[in-house]
Amino acid sequence: MQGINEVFQMTGLSYKLTENRQIERITEMDTMVDEALESVTVIEEPGLRELVVESVSFYKSPSPANHKIATEKIWDALERIKTIFMEDGVDKKKSSEKLISLISGENEEFQDVFNTEYKTLTDIGNKFRIRHHETDKIDINDDRYYDYFYNRCLSLIVMSLRFIETGTL
Repeated sequence: MQGINEVFQMTGLSYKLTENRQIERITEMDTMVDEALESVTVIEEPGLRELVVESVSFYKSPSPANHKIATEKIWDALERIKTIFMEDGVDKKKSSEKLISLISGENEEFQDVFNTEYKTLTDIGNKFRIRHHETDKIDINDDRYYDYFYNRCLSLIVMSLRFIETGTL
């Protein structure tokens, strides 16, 4: 394994052969990926936990086709986290409002920031060919766009998970 990893390093390829004999993309610059894996342990909701773990696995894959799947999975996690406070007839909108209230500390300026970010990411997911595949959706034709979208969405999810874990600021 060491020899293969040395060849990857010498040739400038951002891959490594793991102990499980899997080739992974090195994501050292993507600090949110590692933090997401740490945050996963506090996610009580199994569907959300599964989506985050799957998205990270696909994101670390050396195959660019899997980065598309990773982005789709993390967008599904975004939609799911907005429902984390749904209980006894509470709808998705009220659950989202409770989430925003929690992560903003009920500070109006931060509420505006996080409302805008959640809405923007939802709009990106609906406009681009991430979660929906109708003919009117915008194709993403560069893997770097997937990296950008993925990390932006993951960052908001990880930050939200921090607040959900503690329940306070």
